[in-house]
Amino acid sequence: MSRHKHLYLGPYVECTYKKATRTAYVFGCTNTKCKKHPKERGPDAGGKFCSECASPNGKIPFQVNDRPDAAEITDENLFEIESEESDEVLWLAPNVRREGDPRPKFDDDLEIHLDLQRSNPDSEIAWLKKAFAKELQALKAEYATVMVKWGLHQYFM
Repeated sequence: MSRHKHLYLGPYVECTYKKATRTAYVFGCTNTKCKKHPKERGPDAGGKFCSECASPNGKIPFQVNDRPDAAEITDENLFEIESEESDEVLWLAPNVRREGDPRPKFDDDLEIHLDLQRSNPDSEIAWLKKAFAKELQALKAEYATVMVKWGLHQYFM
């Protein structure tokens, strides 16, 4: 599997996660003394009984960070700019072009030259707020903070 470097220049949405957890379950050995008893979230065990101690397998609860699915919330109209820097912040950028889109078009697989003197970050931010108002409203219901900013992101996919 290969990873490709991409650049995004323009308005984006910065969301911070709520400090919320939820209960998730893994199917595994119910004997807490068994070495196969799940100590953290991992793959489910197979079968009705543990292959190590013969105790019954069952659902083991875990607390995990509750992370809303931004793609689902925005109908994939905004995409997640991948980041390994933070598990506290999520960055989203437009995944579709909508009427009045002022962003310059460029293919980041090719050599590029952008004259940034013609960029107008304030108008691009205003455009994103208007063009994606429905998605921003939905994000505000799920995240602690939602802010529209402008900048350059490098990410890998």
